[in-house]
Formats: sequence, structure tokens, C-alpha cells
Amino acid sequence: MSKFTIFYKLKEPRRDLHWLFLQGTCEIKTNHLAKSFHLITTVIQYSILDIFNKKDQISYSELKSLLKISNEDLQNNLKFLAVPSRPFIIKENSKTTAFTDDEKISINNKFNFKYLKVELIPQAAKSQEIPAQNEKIVNEINIGRAIILDCIFVRILKGRKSELYNILITEVIHQCTLFKPDIQLIKQRIESLMEREFLARDSANRDLIVYLP
Repeated sequence: MSKFTIFYKLKEPRRDLHWLFLQGTCEIKTNHLAKSFHLITTVIQYSILDIFNKKDQISYSELKSLLKISNEDLQNNLKFLAVPSRPFIIKENSKTTAFTDDEKISINNKFNFKYLKVELIPQAAKSQEIPAQNEKIVNEINIGRAIILDCIFVRILKGRKSELYNILITEVIHQCTLFKPDIQLIKQRIESLMEREFLARDSANRDLIVYLP
């Protein structure tokens, strides 16, 4: 994070960089068990498991101090690493799912599962709504992406004067290298540019999009 932040600030000094940890996933291949498992985890779970590359055991309070994340996020991610039917980590107090500050946590060196691919991501994280504090950031990202797509549309049609609808969509996807645009978003931007009279459908061929100078 530190290295990329320095790199990004040198490239884009006027832009802010925000890290959305809940949006990412990691893939881990184990090499400490009898079988090699392929784990699908959250970024937080990966950070937890990475600590066990250096430690055999750690207390909950020490783990929280090292990761510097909220108690709620840490508890939720740990619970899905310690599911009784396939515990990848072992909690000292097995009578409750909650972790206490002085509780010891260790890696399960006898972990076994019927499938080699194991998904450890909390179910809530899959369908989790964007936290309120991140809504503004996501909205800013969406606005920025809409502006980028508008510029690509105008650049293409300014040179070609007109283009078939489907070919135009394909060309925009090809030229948009900053992110992978959603088809629905692309169509919305075409409609928006038409409303603002940058583009129009050809009167003789409705599939032909025309640039309006």
C-alpha cells in the first residue's frame, strides 16, 4: 500500500487515493498441510493468515493491534476462518464464536476438507451493501467513469462522424483501458450524450449513431 501510494501520488498529485478493502478477494495456495488447498479469502482474512507464516500462535488483542481494523470487521472475518465444520484456525475458547482480547488463536495444521478449493469469505461480504462512509467515494468513481466514457465516445465519433451502434460499443470497450466498462453503463452514456445533443440516431438508419458538431 505504501509503495503504491507513493507511486500514484507521483503520477497523479492532484488526485486522492482511497482503499476499498471490502471489495477485494485473494487466492491462497497452502503448502503446510498434507494436501494443497486453494483458499478464496477476503483481503482481511489473507492478512490474518499471512501473520501465521511468522507465528504459530497469537492473541486476539495482538492481532487487532497488528491489523489496525475495526473489531467488527476482525470478528466477522475470523469467524469464517474458524467454522466448526472446517476450522482453518483454532480458537482457544470453542464454546463461543466471539473472540475475546486475551484469547489465543493458532493455525490448524490438521485442516482437511473434501474439496481442494475452499471458500472462506463471509456470506455477508458477498452481498454487503457499500458502507455509508464509502458511498461518496463510489459515487465519485462512477462520475469519473461516466466522464471517461463520454470522452471516448466523442473522440471516436468526432473522427468517424458516424458509426453503427454495436460497433461503437465494441470500440469503446476496446479503448477504455482505465477500467472494464459495464455494457449497461455504456448504453446509459449513449443516451445521456443524445439528450445533451452530442450524438443522435440517423433518421434513415436507427442503428447508426451520428456525431453532432
